Amino acid sequence: MSPSTLERTTGLARSTVDRVTATLARMGYVRLDGRDAVLTLRLMELGNAYLAALRRPALLNARADALADALDESVSLAVRDRDGIHFVHQATRRRAMSLGFRIGELLPAERTAPGPLFATEWTDEDWRHWHERRPADPENRSFPAVPPAPPAPAGDFEERTPRAAREGWASDDQLIEPGLVAVSVPVRYPADGTIACVASVVSHTSRHSAEDLRTTLLVGTRLPAHATALGRAPTAADPLGSALADEELEEGLRPIAVPLLDRTGRRVAAVNIAMHAARHTREECTDTLLAALRHTATRIEADLHMASHFTRVPLT
Repeated sequence: MSPSTLERTTGLARSTVDRVTATLARMGYVRLDGRDAVLTLRLMELGNAYLAALRRPALLNARADALADALDESVSLAVRDRDGIHFVHQATRRRAMSLGFRIGELLPAERTAPGPLFATEWTDEDWRHWHERRPADPENRSFPAVPPAPPAPAGDFEERTPRAAREGWASDDQLIEPGLVAVSVPVRYPADGTIACVASVVSHTSRHSAEDLRTTLLVGTRLPAHATALGRAPTAADPLGSALADEELEEGLRPIAVPLLDRTGRRVAAVNIAMHAARHTREECTDTLLAALRHTATRIEADLHMASHFTRVPLT
């Protein structure tokens, strides 16, 4: 970037721009290419230091990556920056996530799925700043990471925010970029329930509509309980609670399940092993696999009992 462009973009005097650029060059954060200042890889030290101090990426990256692998969709983590958001982690699928959206770049809250969730915790000062920023920059040109867009009515975002507060999720139906859809949910601090970051699943309209993505991720697949081992285990007559479904839901599918008990001994969920019928006979399922399944269920119950000692643990 040329000195004149830096001067115009930052609003600083030319002498200040030259002095700051020279200092950054000595520190190795930029290199001077003729009259232009070019960023160097060492600049990433500053972003990495911020992410390390934030701790959330280190705690959640592996889970975000696993979710992306499981869904075969892009997954991102975002944090709030006043009336904007920053990505702090991305597990991307190239077909869905624009390469222009990089970790650390600032996006306007009203054009994202995480934005309404963060806005549920905005103060009056935050809203005032947002209302002042919109007419001053109606096409979001102060956010270079996103393409300029015609301004949407302020009421759209103000309606999305209370809806996000009620429903606990928010979506982006091509607000940030044509073809891009996303569904976001908050990740909250255990101590006070405030939002630590927002996790988003991002897809393309060639794979999902916004409504389809929401239904797929937030509703899940419902199956008739009587045709599944998982459905029978919580109500099985067997004193030990096991249930076997032999090719009833699908030809060739043979699952076996056992219930999970809460601290009071009530059956609250189930865990199963599903396999092809050609791998194990019914007798092998009950004689060989059932013991291992019950052992796993016991360990899950121990964790559940510990976690629910002082607080309710939602199972959905």
